[in-house]
Amino acid sequence: MGLQPFLIFDTHPIQYRSPLFRKVCEKDPSARVLYFEKAFDGDKWWFKERGAIPKQTWEVPLTEGFPNEFLPLAGKPLPAKMHFLRKLLKQQRPRAILLFGYYLAENWMLWFLARQMGIAVVFLGETFQEDFTNLRTIVSRPLRRHFLNGLTKIVTIGSRNYQYYRRMGISESVLVPGKYAVNNDFFLVEPDEALAARKRIRNELGIGPDDFVTLFVGRLFERKRPKDIFHVHTAVNDPRYHTVVVGNGPQEEFMQSLAAGTPNFHLVGFKNQGETREYYCAADVLCVPSDFETWGLVVNEAFCAGIPAVVTENCGSAGDLVMPGETGFVFAVGDTDAAARHIAQLRDGTWDLKGMGQRAKARVRDQFSLQQLADAIVSAST
Repeated sequence: MGLQPFLIFDTHPIQYRSPLFRKVCEKDPSARVLYFEKAFDGDKWWFKERGAIPKQTWEVPLTEGFPNEFLPLAGKPLPAKMHFLRKLLKQQRPRAILLFGYYLAENWMLWFLARQMGIAVVFLGETFQEDFTNLRTIVSRPLRRHFLNGLTKIVTIGSRNYQYYRRMGISESVLVPGKYAVNNDFFLVEPDEALAARKRIRNELGIGPDDFVTLFVGRLFERKRPKDIFHVHTAVNDPRYHTVVVGNGPQEEFMQSLAAGTPNFHLVGFKNQGETREYYCAADVLCVPSDFETWGLVVNEAFCAGIPAVVTENCGSAGDLVMPGETGFVFAVGDTDAAARHIAQLRDGTWDLKGMGQRAKARVRDQFSLQQLADAIVSAST
């Protein structure tokens, strides 16, 4: 008799998770991915960005290389969804299911049904802190604690995420340590190819081979504070200093108005993953000025290219990937002068830019791989 299946439930195909699912399914042939929707539905998420996600085409295969299917749940009322999921679990009788959040009704239904049927529930979430000034956060905390306490295993993505669960009263025996990762094989570029990309992008933007480039990669939402990258740019104030902004979103027009007439400030719009990889090669440092990032996978991507990162203290990867003075720097949210000082010190040689980049690349390559994260997920399911 074969191993009972391991069912992975996710909202929709996501560019960061598809490579992870391939690794999980290679490790565990019984694993299968089941999606609630074919595309992102912003109306189901209670974030400030709700309804503001611009259309984006990543141009990477999202559903290839692993068994997956789309569940016929779209448009169904909640009782019909509950009936369908109950029937699915009864038919499949998985040994475990994996959930990626607690924001959707489908996640709560699966959590309830699996517990009722004696099926293990594995969870992977990104949260590492709570905003106690936010009424919704305060009100929902008992519900989240109830959800978390009903899980069989939780795969953590880093030290801050681990400590969050401990603060929520989760036993160490429930936690399976993992490290958040991207597809390193995709973002690690051979030296000759990286040099060619660096020359090509810099030529396109009119950036000299020895000029210093700070890169911002992300959706242009208020939460990501793209305006701060502009203030950092003006604070550095050097004719051979450039800033490149990759991304689109509701702040795009505002950013264009800021950038108008500002030398060496380049807004290049949305780029797919292959194109973004080239921009990492063209840059010298990544800056993440966000109010809050549950992790900041752009840091993983930048480290693959061998460039350090300057990130806010509210970036989840600070301390795990971004270690001050080793692989980058950390600054307080909104303190653009501090960010500018760190970048200026990297530019003028006060800190060893090349050495930092090499340590960053080695750290993400050797410790933050999809394989170790897939191993943690499969271990939690057995």
